[in-house]
Amino acid sequence: MNFVNFCVLIKIKEKFYYAAYNHFISLDKISTQFKDFDWGWVGLGHLSSAQSTLWIGSEGSFTPCHKDSYGCNLHAQISGKKEWLLWLLIFDLGPTRVPYEESSTFTSIDVLHQDTIAHAIRIVVEPGEVIFIPKHWWHF
Repeated sequence: MNFVNFCVLIKIKEKFYYAAYNHFISLDKISTQFKDFDWGWVGLGHLSSAQSTLWIGSEGSFTPCHKDSYGCNLHAQISGKKEWLLWLLIFDLGPTRVPYEESSTFTSIDVLHQDTIAHAIRIVVEPGEVIFIPKHWWHF
């Protein structure tokens, strides 16, 4: 099965899928599609699929507001639309750790509250578009 066919299969609305960087290469059906992926087109040619993380989400899936401890994020929209909220590094959103989660720091505040959301950068990503999320930026 190729990646495009896999994306069509995940139209099930109650599920989302995540392959963490440390398990990505063990997912034969998916990782073979990205084995020779060239990250050089975004200036990250030193990376391989072994250092990549893949999120595949169905409609309505999301992760709570967080910032990542590893490098930057690239989000490619395959179908539908996704609204992102980003906060510059200067904003302190009350970091908290989730037990056993080493790669992300979540926020302890309601980011959709009027005072917090007023400082967010809103971006809507449409099919075929890619968004770059800088290292340590809060995103939702």
